[in-house]
Amino acid sequence: MKSCDTILYIYIPSIIQCFFPQFIMHPLSKTTITTITSLLTTGHSYASIKAQTGASAGAITKIHQDYCPEVAVSSGGCPKKLTTANILYIKHAIRTGKIKNAVQASKTLSTLNNNNTCK
Repeated sequence: MKSCDTILYIYIPSIIQCFFPQFIMHPLSKTTITTITSLLTTGHSYASIKAQTGASAGAITKIHQDYCPEVAVSSGGCPKKLTTANILYIKHAIRTGKIKNAVQASKTLSTLNNNNTCK
């Protein structure tokens, strides 16, 4: 049985390469690696790096880990509009009955923070 498993293991990659040549992994050139590291250090996102270089997100991650691990990666998304203190204050105000609906909560927060949180 093990010899059959070994034979299947040997032939499966060649079958995949014959029928699906787009899945063959090619090593990245030195210029591509240099480009990716410079884009990472200048703060570009993985999506923009992928669009410019054609490298996969996995390859970009590996290059990031190997060549410039000190560069911080953006976590993505939008920054929070409410701080933890604001959320806790509103929860307390709702529990104590000072605030009865979302409009009152928004007005209270805007007066506390001197800005408009409803944008």
